[in-house]
Amino acid sequence: VVDTVAPEMPVVSTITEDTGSNDHDGLTSDATLIISGTAEPCSHVEISENGISIGRVAVDLNGRWTLDHQTSDKNKRRPSTSTSTA
Repeated sequence: VVDTVAPEMPVVSTITEDTGSNDHDGLTSDATLIISGTAEPCSHVEISENGISIGRVAVDLNGRWTLDHQTSDKNKRRPSTSTSTA
């Protein structure tokens, strides 16, 4: 059986540590980020910042994924986009 239906857009649910003024502004000064969320089980999620990939991870059987990302850039809005592939 071949899955020919594109997966839905993944959801970024948390960015740890979010040091911005609130939990939803997407700003942080932390250079070691744990970005996690949900997507179609057994797919892959690619996280991009300003159109450049910062990582690609596998989604587990329960639809959860986590990306451990380290950067030297601080005080930036992260992540900008996420895509999912089957």
